[in-house]
Amino acid sequence: MVAVPSRLPGRRNVVPLATLHSAIPDQRLAAKARLDPFFGSMLVTASGGLTASWMTRRMSTRFEQLGIAHRKPVKRSLSEEEALDAIVNGTAKWRRSCLEVLGALSVWRTATSEQVAAIIGDPKMANEWRSQAHVLWAAGLVQEGTVTPPAGMNHFPRLYRLDRLGPWEKLAKHLRFEEWLGVIGARQWGAGASHDRHNLIATEIGLRIAEFCRIGTALGETPVRNIVDPSCSVPARSPRAADGVVVRRDGLRIAIEATAAITGLDEKVSAWADILSRDESRSTVVVFVDIWRSATEAGMSASAGRFSHNIRQVVARESSATMARVSARVPERIGVIRWEDWFPGPGLVDDGALLGLTAEFHTGPREKPWAAVDLLDPSFNPVRDPAKREVITNARSLYGVPHWLRSGEKRDWTHRLVRWAGLEPAFESYAA
Repeated sequence: MVAVPSRLPGRRNVVPLATLHSAIPDQRLAAKARLDPFFGSMLVTASGGLTASWMTRRMSTRFEQLGIAHRKPVKRSLSEEEALDAIVNGTAKWRRSCLEVLGALSVWRTATSEQVAAIIGDPKMANEWRSQAHVLWAAGLVQEGTVTPPAGMNHFPRLYRLDRLGPWEKLAKHLRFEEWLGVIGARQWGAGASHDRHNLIATEIGLRIAEFCRIGTALGETPVRNIVDPSCSVPARSPRAADGVVVRRDGLRIAIEATAAITGLDEKVSAWADILSRDESRSTVVVFVDIWRSATEAGMSASAGRFSHNIRQVVARESSATMARVSARVPERIGVIRWEDWFPGPGLVDDGALLGLTAEFHTGPREKPWAAVDLLDPSFNPVRDPAKREVITNARSLYGVPHWLRSGEKRDWTHRLVRWAGLEPAFESYAA
């Protein structure tokens, strides 16, 4: 295994990924056992790489009508109504497991069967013949993607994402409030962009940080308005969502932007810079993670280097483009890093860079403008408002949060539920 040269001199300690302590109780679900979507060349179409084909329940029905469908396993032969009934009226364990799969996809958007299994803590999900996904697919709630590997390569795990046209409202009618909240978390059903490689790598970034780092919680794609301080006015041209959010134990939000294209990057960085300049709480930082291509691919070293350089140019320029941004010290809160700075090769990790969640910020002297900072160091951008830690407690109610981060005290949502029902004054009077 060859490690990619690091931009973080003096901090390199490359070790096998399997040597790090994993927070996942079942090691069959750990990162060392999951497909690496970055070095696996998954879905890299520019080099003629692997692509995913997606199948929905509606497409399958049309194929059946045309007489060109493959024979389906028994669970996939259920009608939509039968499949929904199997979810709603199955055993408590089965029902919860199915809902947790939906919750994982609601939070992370696109994931392999291995990633979903790790998030919910159920190895059956990684077994395509025993998976809950068969019934969820038959119900029309999820789409299934397959990747056909070239000759000589091993089997690839199935891919899953929510079906935007699926019968969520039919299912939601049968859910208790805590189940509804666990699945959808007040998000819009099936919202989010469907960029397969990008989403799979973003999911793996969040999973690996949650698995190896000491954090408060980890969330997938998250609306910007739910990340920044409520007092911050979010500009109309702001990014709709971050690809992921890691919350440090003191409440610092670390928004992750997985980046594989220069097109539109100026606007995205500039929009984030505007948001951060308005956020007086300074409780959010943004990290752009370069996931374009591996420098180890044949002929890609120079191109990968140019791409990484271009990202840094954009961040350096836009983070200090106005006096408002400079005054708000935005350059200290927009960083960059490469996937390969954390994971320099297949099965490898720079343990210092990952465990500290190192990123580079354009805050150094002219001769060395990029300074490496450990985002998980509590002395970096400390957050002293205890209210910022509430998100950690609240997130434990979401089925899409990695299961080992859901243990502990959970939020009592009774007041919120009563308020939605219009009964809050009477309830508060009774409680008093």
